[in-house]
Amino acid sequence: MKPLLVIAASVFLLAGCKSSRVIDEIQIIQEMGYDFHDGKYVGTAVYPTFKQGPMTKPNLLTTSSSTVYDLIPRLSSESALPIEEGQLRLILFGKEFAKRGIIQITHSLARNNKVGSHLLLGVSSGSAHELLDITASTTLSDTLYLPNLVEQNVRSMNLPKTNLHLFLYNYFSKGSDPFLPYFEKKGDFVKLEGLALFKDGKYVGKVSLRDSFLVKILLAFTVLQTYIEIIKIWMFPLMGAWQFSLIFLALAYYTVLGGFRVVTGVCFWGVVIPLLTIFPMLFFPLEYAHYRNLLPVFDHSIGEIFAGAKAMSLQYLGMEMLMVYYPFIQQPEKSHKWAQWGSAFATLIYLSIMLVSILFYNEEQIQHITWPTLTLAKIPAVPFIERMEYIIISIYVLVVFPIICIAVWSASRVAKKLFSIKQRRFVPVILLFLFIGTLWFEEKEQIERLNKWTSTVGLYFVIFYIPALYIYVKAANKIKK
Repeated sequence: MKPLLVIAASVFLLAGCKSSRVIDEIQIIQEMGYDFHDGKYVGTAVYPTFKQGPMTKPNLLTTSSSTVYDLIPRLSSESALPIEEGQLRLILFGKEFAKRGIIQITHSLARNNKVGSHLLLGVSSGSAHELLDITASTTLSDTLYLPNLVEQNVRSMNLPKTNLHLFLYNYFSKGSDPFLPYFEKKGDFVKLEGLALFKDGKYVGKVSLRDSFLVKILLAFTVLQTYIEIIKIWMFPLMGAWQFSLIFLALAYYTVLGGFRVVTGVCFWGVVIPLLTIFPMLFFPLEYAHYRNLLPVFDHSIGEIFAGAKAMSLQYLGMEMLMVYYPFIQQPEKSHKWAQWGSAFATLIYLSIMLVSILFYNEEQIQHITWPTLTLAKIPAVPFIERMEYIIISIYVLVVFPIICIAVWSASRVAKKLFSIKQRRFVPVILLFLFIGTLWFEEKEQIERLNKWTSTVGLYFVIFYIPALYIYVKAANKIKK
């Protein structure tokens, strides 16, 4: 017992030997900015003054140096009180600074025993000093405005979680590049515009979602209208399209407002459950297979092959939405492999359905059937189910509904960044447009034209626009360098 008392007393006395720091006698930095201007590095520190109470106006301190590591000592030498980094919440990099690379300074921050791993990082569209000056102005007057802005958007799932630790984790992960919040000046306020993308630790661009907004709405509308046509022809010919549309869109509204995790869960079950019926259904038509229909092989020109690929483009649309929800994946570096496997598996499914259809129909016959794939579901005959295709159509809801949900979520997410409108408020607007569209497209010829138009737009968007955008960003970065 006595040794324990001696140890406790020693710890108590040793704790009192530590040098005390009076809060009124130090400058506690809460935000820090780094810029590169006229061949010099510029550092900006934002700190509050506690002598005047909790509502005091933040203070701004700026200095410049030929090396980035000399900024903190220079700030201390120009400050009336010693500078402390223990409460540093956010570091903001100017765009020009970020283009030169931020890995060395992030390594230095990771080794700094005064800085936590939860330190937030961000990129400014202009200079970091300009944005930090706004936070210290009379308009905002809040030293924690930017950190609170980031954390609020992370909690509402408008922004993927990121900090010093996650930035370095993504940087050192194979097949993954880090990203940071991207801020822009809007008048006298600061707006969180999107995500700044990095390659080899250097800023290369930001996520731009503006141009994909209408494509996502168009895809959701095309899938919805095509499925409604199937239901009307096969199951409920006397019901109006607006009734089916209203039910689908009401469910989509409930799902999308649940957040991206709910949409992800719907997509998961939309893959697993239909798979239990697709492959078994493909074996029944093989009873009537004519294998000579596969002959001759390799007798098509390159132009005909590309024409077939163009006709299939609608079935592959949706992969471009990965640009929207990729930042929300918890471990994005591990998603690349599964994305490729998913694409390969989808190709295998389409190939299997095509082969079975070619074996079952002859060339002239298949051209006179409106729904050849769905007609294959009429082949199975079981004692307790008279019309198996009704079951297939019902299960197909789980294929169509996730596509609508992910398209509406992506479109509303893009609209949030495009028009600065809350995602929750814009979802009903998108669904209203989809509902009105179903009242205009009711005839089979109209829906076929819609499918062809969506297929063409999506094909050019994926094949030409996205690669052209990538080349443009690369060329622009090289010119600036």
